[in-house]
Amino acid sequence: MYQRILFLCFLTTMAVNGVVAKELDRAGLLNRVVGNTIHFQGGGEHVFEYLDPAGEIRGESSVKGKFTAHWRLLDDHTICFESADPMASGCVAVQLSGKTITFLRRDGVVEGPFDFLPGNPRGL
Repeated sequence: MYQRILFLCFLTTMAVNGVVAKELDRAGLLNRVVGNTIHFQGGGEHVFEYLDPAGEIRGESSVKGKFTAHWRLLDDHTICFESADPMASGCVAVQLSGKTITFLRRDGVVEGPFDFLPGNPRGL
């Protein structure tokens, strides 16, 4: 119970200070996410994915090497990532907060936060 109260106080403090990130709309997705790189890490693997404005994702995994996939906008608040691996595909809402990006899946699961890097620093 005590932990729950502390967590609620933390969320309230963040909201009062304007720290809670809002879901991006279509313009936010196109102007703030596309053209930049997302860095995922876990399980001994680092993955970098550059979202090219033309709809291609160019990625590199420290375990599996280079790969490509695609992104598209589903609606005004949802971006979809589509790859040959169905487990790596899906549609999410997006929140940006400073140098991190968080995905909000349609089933309510929150993924992230992940590092959000400006541009294409790895030349993918």
